[in-house]
Amino acid sequence: MRLPRGAATVTVTVTGIALALAIATGTVTILGAVAGATNADAKANANANAIVAVVPSRRQPHTATATASTTAMEDQRNSTQGDDRDCAVEAAANNDDHHSNKNKNIRALKRQLRLLVVIRCLRAANLAQPLLVPYYSRSLGLKPTGVLWLGSLYSAMVTVAELPSGILSDRLGRKTTLHIAFLGFASSLLLTALASCKLIAPGTVASTSTTTPISISISTTMPFLLWGCLGLAQFARAIGSSMYSGTDMAFLYEVIRKYNNNSNNNSNAVANSMLLSIESRNVFYTTLTEASAAAVGGWLSGAVGLPVVVALAAVPFLLGAVVALFFLESTGAATASASASASAS
Repeated sequence: MRLPRGAATVTVTVTGIALALAIATGTVTILGAVAGATNADAKANANANAIVAVVPSRRQPHTATATASTTAMEDQRNSTQGDDRDCAVEAAANNDDHHSNKNKNIRALKRQLRLLVVIRCLRAANLAQPLLVPYYSRSLGLKPTGVLWLGSLYSAMVTVAELPSGILSDRLGRKTTLHIAFLGFASSLLLTALASCKLIAPGTVASTSTTTPISISISTTMPFLLWGCLGLAQFARAIGSSMYSGTDMAFLYEVIRKYNNNSNNNSNAVANSMLLSIESRNVFYTTLTEASAAAVGGWLSGAVGLPVVVALAAVPFLLGAVVALFFLESTGAATASASASASAS
């Protein structure tokens, strides 16, 4: 169908207007959407800025608390480090003191070993040991039977005295036991020498009927006093032998154990090795001393007589009793007291 020219023109015009309105409407819609988005972004930024502005103000107390906690931790760490340094310094000082005390103990124990060698040599320096039988027979007039009776009496006494000697050594300590032993040896020799002395007593001379001092021999005129002196001498000798027997070895072993403990060496093999080494040297020294004392005693007997030599033989034992006082007390008495305390508890 063909429209008239005028109608076609109107139609085109209306269509153009409609398109223009549609385009304008779309443009307005797009602009509105863009404006809305812009406003939304602005509001979001404003809200974010407000949150950022509020959050720091809310977190300021937590930040201050964290700072204070950190400062306290640093102070505590510094204090701990200072205490650690003080402890390290104190430990180093204690370690030095410990090593110093250990060295002092080692020197003291070595000194004890040297004193023990001196004690054993003095025990062996018995000048009268090979001269007792000639002394009994010549100076005291004893028969061989009497000499044998003295030997039997000594053997019986030392057998009985050996039974409690070990217990007494543990109770009294090695030092006191050695001191008693040497006093017993010295007393035995002095009593033996006393048996040959002569007493001064008033007597009457038959030709002049006058009273004059005369000497009386104990061995010939007072047999009861003679046997009393000799019996006491054998008793004192038995006490000395029983107290000395085993005490010197126990003292040596305890000193070596203490030495190993202070040297950080608790091996029994090392202690036994040191014990054998020291004991072998002691045997050599004591044997040499005993041989020398026998030679000197024999020479003195010809120069000053047997009774004087028997009396002089007590001198080394008296010196031994004095030397024993310089010993440090061994663990014998301490062990006994510790055992008693443990039993009581």
